[in-house]
Amino acid sequence: MGQVIGISNTHIRAVEGAEIPTLKVSGTVGVDFSGSDLADAVVRYAGDFGEARLLLDSFGGFASDAFAFYDTVRAEGVRLHVDGRGTVASAATIIMAAAGRKRSRLYPHAEYLVHGATGGDAEGVERANEKMATIYAELTGMTKPEVRKIMK
Repeated sequence: MGQVIGISNTHIRAVEGAEIPTLKVSGTVGVDFSGSDLADAVVRYAGDFGEARLLLDSFGGFASDAFAFYDTVRAEGVRLHVDGRGTVASAATIIMAAAGRKRSRLYPHAEYLVHGATGGDAEGVERANEKMATIYAELTGMTKPEVRKIMK
């Protein structure tokens, strides 16, 4: 795999000896790690490979951090693979969605949960819900109204 880049966060750890650059990620999005820090780590680790894998286990966290991750990884053109294990819920589902339909998978007994945004003012909640619905619709092939119904 080449040189392992040090990460000073116990919630984002390199997995040595993996086929492609791999990071194990756990904890609360926006609390234990920021979406930007995770995106930067993914971009660095992908390096010359152009791809990276996340082993993701998170109950979620702040949608704004998940959106920052999603946008950065997509803009940088990293071919991301995400394996969801344990729990992938709330904001963590946006991180998983960054991999797209063909490169994201849940372990057989993993829990997955989507829901509408909470907290903040009504306009902010609606903006977050619209962004999530757009991402989930792209990921699943469902319409945004179908996705919004599930998010409720």
